[in-house]
Formats: sequence, C-alpha cells, structure tokens
Amino acid sequence: MQDQPAVKVEQLTYTYDKAQAPSLDQIQLEIRRGSFIAVMGETGAGKTSLLMTLNGLIPQFLEGEFHGEVTIAGYSTQQVPVQNLIQEIGLVLQDPDTQIFGLTVWEDAAFGPSNLGVPLDEIHRRVDTALERVGLAHFHERSTEFLSGGEKQRLAVAGVLAIGPSILALDEPTSELDPEGKDAIFEIVDSLKHEHGMTIILAEHESERVLAHADAVVVLQEGKIVWRGEPQMLFADEESVRRFQLRPPGIATLFWEFRKQGIGLGDACPRTVQEMAARLLANEQKEQGRAVDREGHEPFLAAAQFDAAAVGERRDEAPILSINNLTHTYHNGHQALKGIDLDVYAGDYIAIIGQNGAGKSTLCKHFNRLLTPTGGSILFQGESIAGKDTADLARHIGYVFQNPDHQIFSASVLEEVMYGLRIQGFSESEQKEKALEVLAFVGLDAYSERHPFSLGKGLRQRLAVATILALEPQILIIDEPTTGQDWRGTQSMLELIGKLHERGHTIILITHNMQIVTEHAKRVLIMGQGRILKDCKPWHAFEDPAILKAANIKPTQLVQLESELAAMSGFVPQPGGERALVKAIVKGMGRDA
Repeated sequence: MQDQPAVKVEQLTYTYDKAQAPSLDQIQLEIRRGSFIAVMGETGAGKTSLLMTLNGLIPQFLEGEFHGEVTIAGYSTQQVPVQNLIQEIGLVLQDPDTQIFGLTVWEDAAFGPSNLGVPLDEIHRRVDTALERVGLAHFHERSTEFLSGGEKQRLAVAGVLAIGPSILALDEPTSELDPEGKDAIFEIVDSLKHEHGMTIILAEHESERVLAHADAVVVLQEGKIVWRGEPQMLFADEESVRRFQLRPPGIATLFWEFRKQGIGLGDACPRTVQEMAARLLANEQKEQGRAVDREGHEPFLAAAQFDAAAVGERRDEAPILSINNLTHTYHNGHQALKGIDLDVYAGDYIAIIGQNGAGKSTLCKHFNRLLTPTGGSILFQGESIAGKDTADLARHIGYVFQNPDHQIFSASVLEEVMYGLRIQGFSESEQKEKALEVLAFVGLDAYSERHPFSLGKGLRQRLAVATILALEPQILIIDEPTTGQDWRGTQSMLELIGKLHERGHTIILITHNMQIVTEHAKRVLIMGQGRILKDCKPWHAFEDPAILKAANIKPTQLVQLESELAAMSGFVPQPGGERALVKAIVKGMGRDA
C-alpha cells in the first residue's frame, strides 16, 4: 500500500441531479503520500465537489451522474462504504458548526471514534492526541457553544484526526476566520504534514498562505483542471493568475512589477517576504557590485526616495456622528467598549480593523441602536440618538451584517428590497420604482424575480447592501464585506462600495482585509480590547509595532517587505504603495522607473 498514491482520480466526470452541466469534467489527478496540495479556483469551479468525491459523499450520498474512478489509499470510493473511507481520509467542512455535535470539546472530538466502536481507552488516547495537535489540549471541558470561530475550526480538525485518517481534506477552512485564526490553521496543517506525515488536500482562496506552504497547486475552472504545478511557478505567471481569477499575493504583484522594470528575480515567484527581500539584496550585489551592509549603512535601499502623498487635514466642520466616552458591558459582565471617543465626518471612508473580540462590531451596532450604551452618548447630526427607534435611524444609518442571510427573508430579490421601503410608508409604485433603481445600481436587476437563497454568497451580500441602500442612508456600515468571497467577488464588492462613496455616502467598513486598508479606505481605526488604539491615514496604520502587536494585526506583504528591507539595509519606508516601492528601488539601482 505504501507504494500506492494517497489519491488517484481517473477520468472523473460528475453532474449533480437535474444540473445542466457537469461540476467536475474529465478530472485526472494523482497525489503522492505526505504532500500538501492546494486546490484553487473561483467560487463554483468545482473545488467542494472534488473534495466530496474523495471520501465517497459523492456518489454514495449525493445523487448524480458519476463516471470515472476515485481511489483513496487503493480503496475505491464507489465500492467501500463511507464509514470505512473516513478512516483513510477525513473531510473538514467550510462551516465548522455543521460538524460539531458534542456539548464539550472532548465529547465532540470523541464523537467519531465512538461511533466506529473504538475501545474507550483508545478513544481517550486518540482524542487527547488530536486536541494536543490542534492546540486545544486544555479545552477538554469547554462548552462548544462558547468557542470562537477559529477554535471551532480547530475542533473540527481534531474530530477528524481522532478517527485516525492518513489523509486530511479541508474545504476553505479559513474563509470565516481572522488573520490569527488563518495562521493557526496553516500552522496545524504544516505540523500534520511535516511532523506526522499526513497528506493534505486544501481547497482555499488564501493565495499568500498557499504560496508559502503548499507543495503543489491544482487550479479548477468550470469543473476542469486548467493548471497544476508548484505555487511559486503559478504566481510567477501574471496572465494565468488573472485569467483564473485568483487573488494575487502581495509579493507576486511586486515580483511582476520588478520584472516589467527589468529587475530579474528569477523564474519563480518568491514564496515569502523574507525570500523576496533576500533576492532584492542579492540582485543589488550582482547589479552594482556593492557589498550589502546589513548593519544599515549604504546601499540603494537606504537612498531610495518616494513621491510622498500629501496627508489630508481634518476638515473644520461638524461631525455627522459623534461618540463620547461610550462604554458597553454585556450581560455576562464582559466589558466590550471602554470609553470610546470618535467623530465621523460626512464623506469619510473608514476601515475599522483589529482582531476578533476587539469591539469593532459592538461599537458600530451602537450607531443605529442595535445595541444600547452602558454609558456615554452618541450624537447624529448634533442630536442624541438616545430613545430613538432603530427603524427610524435606519433611514440615516444603515447596517449590513457580516452574514447576509441574517437580514434576508423575502421570497424574491425585488420583494426583499421593497420590504424596507414598505415599512417606511412608501406607496407600492414608489417601492417598486426605488427597488428597481437600486437593483440596477448594484447589478442585480437581472435577478429581481429570483429567490434570494438561489444566489451565491457574493450576490446575496450585494442584495443585503441594496436593501439598506434603498432607504438612502447617509452612513453605510458594512461588516466584513469580503469574508468568504473569492477574488472576483471581493473586487466586485469593493468596486460597489467605491461607487457608493463617490455618490456621497459615508462608509464605515469592519474588516480583516488589509487590501481595503491600503488601497480603498481614506481613514483607519485600529481597535483592541474595547478601545481605539489609533486613528490615522492608511499609510500610517502599520507604523507602530507595539500597536500592531496589541491589536494582533498582520500588515500587508508590501508593508512587511518594507520592514524586512529596513532591517536588512537601512531602507526607510514611506507612503506611496506598491508602484512607489518598485520605483524607489529601481531608481536606487540607477535605472529609469
């Protein structure tokens, strides 16, 4: 068995029942034991379907037309029962809540081996080992109800590991996690591969982490494998990355820019920021024959100059929203906000960042009285909102939840947008006119008669924005607008938000997406432990290491590269962005940018 591949897929074609086209089309794939394979592709490409064929859910439980052969460690997924296959390959789903059954962490991790008739002493050994591997060794008696999203995802992994498979498949396990949670999952996966010899198959949109960790990448598009190979070769190819609608890693975009300027950094994209910095410094030595002084004296990077962008001054106008000494304590005694002072001005585009539990959503839910302050005051256009009705405030301050499904309940897209207008007393004709106008603006007019839950998550997110936008609020709060979306969906949502800002809406985004901070927002609030730690322009957001550590924020790869070069060569980071960094380095090498 050891000579056999961990996974072998031969001429696999699968079409869901009543579907018009196959979700998987002529898949040919072989995965060797002990490797880490990332499966990438935009939403709907067939990633989840492929993973479900590996443990027999397709075709044993999901009806459809199945052709070809899938073998796991030599066992046919069509012939061997799923309850036997899961002892060879475990599948971790995107939403951990769908596979958590126990009341406590230990009970949940023990669920799988218990149902397989494993002896009690062996269950204890397996569960203790699995929880140790995922960093939950001291959580045995913790209620699963009170786990964070990252802890739930780790528990889902532990539950699979306790069954004892040699292959682990994970379906977008980091899509709903903050950066700390994402890093934790990838660290666990790395450990399982390197220390325990497991085969890892990961469907994922996190291109920067895939580039750094995966041995190989398989790209799916419309159910077909359109690319396979090493991640550093995939992300070296700008044309392919854009054609496949993959999110470009930060160092890949820099690699492409350097190549356009004639700075050769090799055929393969660097896998990490550290590797990129080392290649740049090595290139400097080669190009100019100067010894690179790592103590911070000399060469080109220390002399690089940016075209600094002007820092905007605060307008001398009254704020549209003023928060004074705001505090909030939940019923369980947790103090989520601790004396928040904040002025929001008409036309602001604010990104609020910080780790889960920092108080970001709690703060914003006070703005339209979804939550009531424990202390302090909130003024909208100079008047206190205390005692005002949330429905009345919704006409001025709209809130789009992180999960769009929490605010969608009508039978059609058009009816969903009309509902809020109906509550506000608009006539039937006015409701329809305004709803159709808003749907056209957000690009959903072609879906007006569709049921909302027949749409993908990205379109449902747009619908949630449309329902709020129909009320024409001055302030629009959007909680995690890009979470769980592929690159196309992310870009589409950010373009829509940009259009809303251009139309005069004040935008407040709660986000873990640092691209929003560096490329879209005009103002950044960093929160930690219920306080605003910093209120600044985007290019100053990552300057203070102590604040970044306190807020548990991981800067963009561009910022990380600037810091790495500063430590290695005396380079002084300044505002300007990706092209400014490339231009500065090119100038320093004595070339024309």
